[in-house]
Amino acid sequence: MEDEASTHQARYTQAVHREYQILKLEFAPCSPDLNLIETMWGLLEDRLNTRRPRITEKNEMMMAIQEEWNHITEERILAFVNTMPERIQAVIAANGGHTRW
Repeated sequence: MEDEASTHQARYTQAVHREYQILKLEFAPCSPDLNLIETMWGLLEDRLNTRRPRITEKNEMMMAIQEEWNHITEERILAFVNTMPERIQAVIAANGGHTRW
């Protein structure tokens, strides 16, 4: 996936895409439905919000973020990745609008 950054539109980049037959996925570049890191941030936020007692200090929050991030398994990440075909279909069906994702 690429956005419309000038480096992605450069002649050299385009030539490399043609040479290696790299296909680009057209998508709404700002769609959080297709941006899996947004899903990861949501998961991280949910995990932090369930901690008791609630975190009030900055240094505690930094440590908690690192701990929770380290507990996200590869399997969980792959499960998110595997939802991509369904996400794409939902965005197409919604003409780029809001989806359940």
